[in-house]
Amino acid sequence: MLNGVQKQEIDKNILNDLMMKTEARTINKHGITFLGMHYRSDVILGLRDKVYIRYSLFDLSNVHVYSMKGEFLCVAHWVAKIHPMARVLGTVKDMEEYKQQYQRQQRQFKKAKKEFQKYFPTEKS
Repeated sequence: MLNGVQKQEIDKNILNDLMMKTEARTINKHGITFLGMHYRSDVILGLRDKVYIRYSLFDLSNVHVYSMKGEFLCVAHWVAKIHPMARVLGTVKDMEEYKQQYQRQQRQFKKAKKEFQKYFPTEKS
């Protein structure tokens, strides 16, 4: 009897969004801390607000960040913890991860410095 019924095509991304769990978190200097892991995004850089995060237990590599009003802000990605001495004492993989995170941090600093100089051209940054 069910063979005669037309199948509905369900978008797996929409279904996944509906099944995500929501929790309130506060953005700190490390980004968003959840389950002992840190999640970061350029959009939330410098914010210290309370936000809602939505996550799937099947994929903890990223979380969706929403304001307290329910507005979508960004998708924050998991950032591996790197020991400060990884550049000197770590394995090749640790050294490469440190190098990537350091370069990302330098790009963010240069971007912030450029924005500062745009609004305050006579000030020394």
